[in-house]
Amino acid sequence: MKKEKKGTKKTGIWLDHSVAHFIKIKNDKVVVESIHSEAENMMRIKGETGTGTKLSSTRSTNNEHNKHQREQKLLNKYYKQLEEEMDRYDIIYLFGPTTAKSELMNRIHADKRMKNKTFIVSSAQQMTFHQMVARAKEVLG
Repeated sequence: MKKEKKGTKKTGIWLDHSVAHFIKIKNDKVVVESIHSEAENMMRIKGETGTGTKLSSTRSTNNEHNKHQREQKLLNKYYKQLEEEMDRYDIIYLFGPTTAKSELMNRIHADKRMKNKTFIVSSAQQMTFHQMVARAKEVLG
């Protein structure tokens, strides 16, 4: 990691496809803010009827495509919110159990606002709040 200048803003972000926890550590004080994704909240409601055309004993539908498109739109909105929040920091540590961090990094590489920022990315399993804070402190110093 390059030498830090005074006033460098750092954050650790534990994220998956449903939530991102921004862990900000300043003068041994920890503040955690969370951003939730709407994509993971798309669940089938019990008793909800299927759509499509009945063909013999099966049902034909293009709902999978529509659901996928809707989910992608919601994920893009979620990642955009994360990018806007990350714009405030110089050093960003991304960690979490899913592919969300690499999907976000792919978007970041195309964003000119992010080119002067330092990113640290690693995998992590599901963690408790205290484990997330400890990992962010360890990596960000």
